[in-house]
Amino acid sequence: MKWTEYFKIQLKKPEENSEIKTLRESKKTFEDNLSKCYSRLETIEICTSNSKIEDASLLASALYLDIYNMLLQYCGLERVLQVETESEISRKINQPQILNVFLNLSKNIKLNDISEENVLNLESILSETLYKLEKEASNTFENPIDNYKKRLIFQSIIFSIILLLVSGSLVKKYIESRPLNEDFSSINTSEDKTVPLVPESELSLPVHPEKGWETLKFTFPQPRNIEFIQFNPLHQNKARIQIKDFKVYDEKGNILYQKDFLVNNLDLTQFLKSIHSDEIVPGKIVIGRAIEMESTGNTPRIYFTFEKKIEKVSYIEMSIRSTKRVNKYQD
Repeated sequence: MKWTEYFKIQLKKPEENSEIKTLRESKKTFEDNLSKCYSRLETIEICTSNSKIEDASLLASALYLDIYNMLLQYCGLERVLQVETESEISRKINQPQILNVFLNLSKNIKLNDISEENVLNLESILSETLYKLEKEASNTFENPIDNYKKRLIFQSIIFSIILLLVSGSLVKKYIESRPLNEDFSSINTSEDKTVPLVPESELSLPVHPEKGWETLKFTFPQPRNIEFIQFNPLHQNKARIQIKDFKVYDEKGNILYQKDFLVNNLDLTQFLKSIHSDEIVPGKIVIGRAIEMESTGNTPRIYFTFEKKIEKVSYIEMSIRSTKRVNKYQD
């Protein structure tokens, strides 16, 4: 069947008339005989690999006869007990291409020589002959019903591949574009940047992605001295995060420290000296807008280090907003 036929649309299965039925039965018989020949060839290979050369030679003689009988049945003739003369072979096998393959085998096969070199050569010749006969015979068995089945299988595979690609693309697009979940932000502090953070001192607040700017107010149970802050804006990957400002207050509401994170007011060189992060990369930089970052993991963290310790901090406020990374802020 030509490759262009595989793309032909045919919904109705062809009818099987007597001619097609006979052809398909002949094909089934040939394939069964061919399978038995390959099985015997495999046994020969096992014998040669185990240095049983005489056994392999006997099996090669049997396989030579099996191949001839397979071709006789292919031509609608009865099986025989031994391979006949070349003239008789030529008279019985009426397919020129198949006849040439078998005659070539008859000329090159040496069944009386049981040397290891010859038996290995027999194995190779018989294997090559079976492959060629299978290839030549397959063309003669072509019929509308088998072609219909081949086309149906091919088109089903192609359709499945296309469906998987489209489904995968849609799923990926959905996952990338679906809104962020409700989440929480957390903050932890240390009065000495060289001292590890204590988990018990962490504070958390609910945060609402996709709903614009919100100011988070982290109030400490007791005033703290702060030199280092770890801030977890949320706990989701592929999020676009903006921080607008950062303010530190004492218990009377006086501002002890504040920082605006607008790009036009921000010296990025100085900024990078006092802040670093994990699982966060810089986002789009636009003059006049708050600095933008993108999370690359489920636990993005931002670390702030002050030039000098800030004492008696009562609460910290941060203005942030977040959305899915594929979304763009318009303001």
